[in-house]
Amino acid sequence: MRAPTPHTPRHTMIDPPPNQPIADALILALTRGMSLAEWGRLGMIEREWELYTQLAPHYGRLVVLSYGDPAIEAQVAARMSPAPIVVTPADSADAHPRVLAALAGARSVLIKTNQMDGVFPAARTAKFLRANGLTVALVGRGGYLRSRFLADQYGPASKQAADAAAEEHDLCAASDAIVGTTPEMVHALSWRYGVAPERTRVVPNYVIVQGSTRCAAEREPTVLYAGQLVARKRVDMLIRACACISDDNQARLTLSIIGEGPEEPALKALVGELGVNARFEKRLPHTELLERMRRAAIYAQASMLEGHPKAVIEAMACGAAVIVTDSPGMRDVLTHGVTGLRVEAHVGALADAIDLLLTDEPWREQMGHAAAHVAQEQYGLRAIVPLELAAHRQAMSTAGTFERAQAAGVRFDPALVDAADEAAGEWERSLRAFARRLESSQAHRVLAEVEASIRDLRESVSGTRKVKA
Repeated sequence: MRAPTPHTPRHTMIDPPPNQPIADALILALTRGMSLAEWGRLGMIEREWELYTQLAPHYGRLVVLSYGDPAIEAQVAARMSPAPIVVTPADSADAHPRVLAALAGARSVLIKTNQMDGVFPAARTAKFLRANGLTVALVGRGGYLRSRFLADQYGPASKQAADAAAEEHDLCAASDAIVGTTPEMVHALSWRYGVAPERTRVVPNYVIVQGSTRCAAEREPTVLYAGQLVARKRVDMLIRACACISDDNQARLTLSIIGEGPEEPALKALVGELGVNARFEKRLPHTELLERMRRAAIYAQASMLEGHPKAVIEAMACGAAVIVTDSPGMRDVLTHGVTGLRVEAHVGALADAIDLLLTDEPWREQMGHAAAHVAQEQYGLRAIVPLELAAHRQAMSTAGTFERAQAAGVRFDPALVDAADEAAGEWERSLRAFARRLESSQAHRVLAEVEASIRDLRESVSGTRKVKA
């Protein structure tokens, strides 16, 4: 496999190196299964590494916990600037000693997760390094609330959603600081997993776009979408909307779909069925994708759920007229009628918005320039890096010493104590009836567990009565 060519940073450092670094090393723990080489294949490496280019002066060295092929990862890392030390696979038996070797001479370390998926190597590495005498802070960062996404996809009672929630809980319990991309996300993590608000930080997704954008007259009559081709993104709704616009606009419009995913065959079939002039392309390097956003008249996304949508804010930063559906994670990213259009999630509303913007060039011009100004100011690295550094400094200020919030007491009606005694008897009778239907060996084990549980419950009820007395 040929190693992808990483980028050379194009931006000057935002802040001069501080007199005192945050820590001797920063360890970035990649998402489960992800690698620097895969970042390159997906066209993400330039964008993702730009943040660490800005953070590097605040640390003595950068280390990446990866899941790629060691030889290929070494080739990719050698061409990056600043070049990280890569430890891969992150979950291998000898990963911890190799991390310790990579940190030779370091006394303080900050570990940061890239997402809340596959976070156990990060937490275990923190524990191992502390046991070896290093001061270690763990920043549990996620771009979106994964458990909610999986609950929507597979159902709230699904194993996938439960596993993701358990992973989020464990990361929240282990981390010195929890970072999310929106206030809604960190609020959800706080109340779900008992995270004290002072341990949370909001650091939005960022854009690396800077400077002026093309005027509307110079843009192509293209509606662009970039992202995964999965059901949640509702690209089919976008295709159907483009089939419903006016004949004049339909004659000159191209729908450009950039991305990969399981819905691709069905989406291509839908395009053929409806006769939409659409072009499908695989994922592009980030610089090429930004150029497409600079040329497109409209960027549209109809997702039913998002965290803090990178592609949308990048399209805004590039000056495209943006249309999004009124969906969680999407509705708050723009100001309707000023920096983009927010419409109801149905084909007719999307079609009307596309028709309006294609017909009204001055409005596209006004919204595109406003969107570029707001997105670059709010989500450019000059705004985001200080937020990131503040989260890191907060984590290092506790570095494994924070006190976990105690669970709040439960208030109840005293009559419930008496009801619990009666309920215990009903529960015992039900379980004994169930045990009688089992094989003999299973029944003995179940009955033993039932008796132990009933004994504990009765003791608990008795103790509560004494407290009342």
